Amino acid sequence: MFSRILNKKIVTAVLIAVFGLLAASLTKVYPEADKLSREGELFQAKIDQINLESKKTEKLTEYYKSEAYLEKQAKLRFNFKRPGENVVFVYGDTYNQSPVVGDVPEKGASPMLAGVLEWFRKLFR
Repeated sequence: MFSRILNKKIVTAVLIAVFGLLAASLTKVYPEADKLSREGELFQAKIDQINLESKKTEKLTEYYKSEAYLEKQAKLRFNFKRPGENVVFVYGDTYNQSPVVGDVPEKGASPMLAGVLEWFRKLFR
């Protein structure tokens, strides 16, 4: 009975048309599915990057809350020191001249340069 139905030309034509429509719809759906898959991978990469940045931010926040950071900031901003601790300030050379130990600064020279030279004299005594 089933073979008689398949032997009819109209049924064969309808089946061919249905398979043709299925094949056509698959050719339209597959490229879009591939495109969505690639977009999903890009979004996953962005999510991974954001998670990494979030972890870095959490570590930085923990550091900012730590005692070590507070102590460092107190020393840098407010010149605090621990009892018994000696503090030495080293300033950069603003005049592009390196001071030579033993040179006497000229009148009108920078007071910072005079302080640095005095520090060198005391250091190498």
